[in-house]
Amino acid sequence: MPRRRRTRALIPAICILAFLALLSTGLAAATRCATCGNAIRGRYIKAEGKAYCSQKCYQASLPACATCGKPITGRYLKHEKKNFCSQACLDAVLPKCKTCGEAVQNYVLIGDHVYCERDAAAPRCDACGLPMTKGDELPDKRRLCERCSGRVVLDPKAAKSIYRRARREVEALTGYSFKGLPKLKLVGREKMPTARKGTPLRDVQERGYYLREEQIDTYRNGRGRVLRTETKVTETIHILYGLTPDELLCTAGHEFTHALQARSLPELHAKAPEWLKEGICQYIAAAIARRHHYAEELEDIEKSTHPAYGRGYRYLKKRFGKNNWKGLSTWLRNVDAGKLPRELPEEKQ
Repeated sequence: MPRRRRTRALIPAICILAFLALLSTGLAAATRCATCGNAIRGRYIKAEGKAYCSQKCYQASLPACATCGKPITGRYLKHEKKNFCSQACLDAVLPKCKTCGEAVQNYVLIGDHVYCERDAAAPRCDACGLPMTKGDELPDKRRLCERCSGRVVLDPKAAKSIYRRARREVEALTGYSFKGLPKLKLVGREKMPTARKGTPLRDVQERGYYLREEQIDTYRNGRGRVLRTETKVTETIHILYGLTPDELLCTAGHEFTHALQARSLPELHAKAPEWLKEGICQYIAAAIARRHHYAEELEDIEKSTHPAYGRGYRYLKKRFGKNNWKGLSTWLRNVDAGKLPRELPEEKQ
């Protein structure tokens, strides 16, 4: 999903602390020290219209560096209403680029990470969406940063284990028991659908899809009379290889929920609008993410701008709460899917 991007400019101002210190003598009975408040008699220091009884009181009046705390007596840098005696002290409080580690004044915020403008322009990792300087390329041309390369699932056996776990998660959340497991097929990005019912997919990167195929065989006698018909159902769940374990579990949970709809709610599966079918699947995927504290997965689901995936999920969450499959399933069995709106209205910001 789209990643948040924000640019913020930090412009340090070089300021000159200008003061004129004058040593004055004579009677000053009516003059009081601007720091300690004591009456001044004899020699004193005058700076910027204020009098100080001693060098100590004068030093105490000077602005202090926000980093080292030392009084600033000459040129200084100002940033966010704070004073700094040197570039080194300013750099100590500036954000650091996630890639090169340098303190940055002009930076790009991607997600919750800070990058200098140079590193922000680097190619993005297809798994985490962050800029990368080193990494690997998968057969389908997806690029992975070093961190994600060590986390993604490429081994079919490991993927099958997570796939079976996803089935158990969906069964635990819904109370539905799967009899027979849809076949798992790991595929590259080129096998993912780019359109649905002729409409191009936008604002969403497909990570999986459920395919149900029915073959009806009709048997007749010699006179052409129908003796029987047999329906053979083939179910396949296609999932993108190279996902992280978190992504794979939530994606598999989403697709298993499509299978659940096709098996136990066939009329709804056939007639319901896309926002409801995808919203149901995202509802279960979010419950899985919430259950295992998958913060990034949950955020992607919660903040999706897609009219079916995002709006559909938020509609169901608002209506039934975060984890109320019982209430949702009761409603699904009674609602007339054919009378539901084809699209949900845009949400108010």
